[in-house]
Amino acid sequence: MFFKKKQEQSAELAVVSAESSAERKLPLILRWPISIIFLFVMPPFGTAVGIGLAVARLIFNHKYPKYKLKLWTKLIISALCIAFVIWAVVTAPESSTTTSAEAVPTEQGESQATETTSEATENKTVEQETTSQAEQQAVSEQKKQEEAVQAAKAETEKQQKEAEKQQRQEEKAAKKLARQQKRANKKIEKALGKDNIEKAAKKLSHVKENWVYAYYQQMLPDLIEQDDRTQLDRYLTIYRQAFPETEQMKDVLTAWDQICDDQKKMDELDKKYRSDYSGGMSGAKSAADKTEEHAFYLQYKLKSSAANSKNSVISAVGEAIDAAQESMTGTYEYLANNVTNDFIPSLIQGYIDMNTYPGDEQYVLITTKPFSQSGATTVYAYPSGTRTLTTSDGFEKEVECYRVMDSAVRDEILRDYETYSIAGMSIAEASQHMQELLNK
Repeated sequence: MFFKKKQEQSAELAVVSAESSAERKLPLILRWPISIIFLFVMPPFGTAVGIGLAVARLIFNHKYPKYKLKLWTKLIISALCIAFVIWAVVTAPESSTTTSAEAVPTEQGESQATETTSEATENKTVEQETTSQAEQQAVSEQKKQEEAVQAAKAETEKQQKEAEKQQRQEEKAAKKLARQQKRANKKIEKALGKDNIEKAAKKLSHVKENWVYAYYQQMLPDLIEQDDRTQLDRYLTIYRQAFPETEQMKDVLTAWDQICDDQKKMDELDKKYRSDYSGGMSGAKSAADKTEEHAFYLQYKLKSSAANSKNSVISAVGEAIDAAQESMTGTYEYLANNVTNDFIPSLIQGYIDMNTYPGDEQYVLITTKPFSQSGATTVYAYPSGTRTLTTSDGFEKEVECYRVMDSAVRDEILRDYETYSIAGMSIAEASQHMQELLNK
């Protein structure tokens, strides 16, 4: 019974649906006049649309029973559509190939015009394409330049950031290094402050050599410039004992050893000539430069006042004292005059006098070897100050002194001075070399 009731409800629904569909109106776009208009207007696009509408209507007939076509109507419409398609296909080539006497010139003109228009269009198109390509190329180049500028800017910013980062790292490392050096400097100063060199070296050896070398790099150049060799010798001796296998200070110590050797040579030469010449080697060189050949007329050996005493005892004592002094100093003093002759006056008077005579000028001649006799002599001598002479009558006279220098002594002095000068230049070069090594 229930099933029967359900069937009745379905039938009622079908009737209602049929009634509603019968009442529905066909949309305007699907009606046949519209399809036919599209078939014959604006081919081939209109034709395609018309065919599409006709097909749509045939498909959806079940929705619009009221507008369902009869079979004959369908056949007529189909035949018309087929005929139209055949006509469109057949007539299109014929109309294009149909020729007549009147139509030929027109078609030729149209063809020429078409060709001219086509060429103009093509040229214009080519120009447009060329212009377009140029514009595109320009735009592309501009874009590339902008990209290159942006890339360069980005690279610059990157490098700047890296440089800033590197600088910060270096500054941080430098601050750390400065703190370490400061702590090490305190230990170094404490070690160098000890009076005993051995104790100072032992304490200094407990500090890393890198820190000690850095400290010496700051300290030694000033001492070298001041030529304070006492302090230089002390500090370098301490360093050598603290780090006997040093490589950092090796060249500096070698240069210092060279300075010490050269200075020893100079000191020895100064000592050699200091007893005879004021200023040592430099004084001897000055005397050698002033040495010239002179002619003197020797009178006699000078004696002290005691030796010239009329009292025999006093005179003997004075002579003994003079002899002891000569032995101690190794020098002898003589009274001498300049040398003159009467050659020209005698020649004027009708005779020849080749003898030499003492002149009016007096000198004190100092020599390391005694003269064997008085009279005229020629020696190499240089000025050596003045001397006050007192006669037996008590009169005093200031006379110029000359010191005799043998040619062999003069040559020796010049050779020694050359050695002295070379040593001095070597010291200067070694000092400069030390400065350069410490400034690295």
